[in-house]
Amino acid sequence: MTHEEYGLFILEEANGISYIVDIEKHEIIYLTRAGMKAYGLKKTEDYIGKKCYKLLHGLDEPCP
Repeated sequence: MTHEEYGLFILEEANGISYIVDIEKHEIIYLTRAGMKAYGLKKTEDYIGKKCYKLLHGLDEPCP
């Protein structure tokens, strides 16, 4: 298991809502299963590349 895979494993097993965002583009690149369930998402394509401020917070621009 790589370092990155181990980190994602820990995030998933913690059962919390966690996500990873490209801070320059404000795009979600990873969301835990708990996060997907909380936001009603069924597959990774439902969040990958989406703007975090829009999908997770319902805003039209980045969070202040």
